[in-house]
Amino acid sequence: MDDFVRRVQNITIGGRYHLQRKLGSGSFGKVYLGRDADSGNEVAIKLEHYSVGPSLLEEEPSIYQALTGNPGFPKVYWFGQKDDFMALIFELLGPNLEDLFRYCGNQFSMKTTLMLAGSTASPP
Repeated sequence: MDDFVRRVQNITIGGRYHLQRKLGSGSFGKVYLGRDADSGNEVAIKLEHYSVGPSLLEEEPSIYQALTGNPGFPKVYWFGQKDDFMALIFELLGPNLEDLFRYCGNQFSMKTTLMLAGSTASPP
């Protein structure tokens, strides 16, 4: 568990969401596995610390909400400020491409590559 999760693991975000473990990170924020205390469902929690400057996370909820219902785009459950970070709580989707790549031993077969290409290029 990373230091940030240790520090905030007992904090409730949005009145009902709890951090569990880090799933990944990018240039401006980190994504964590979380749990909805009301339903028990797992969720994704993206956090962006204010130290990164103007929040890029503020644009994401409206983009996701516009794309809700389209395959591969998560439903947004909550967005707002918590202490010194912005938080976006959204539907936890399946494994990402990096997870799948690691699961396959860091090498995709030709069949897997073609299946992935077909699924990303196909209309819904």
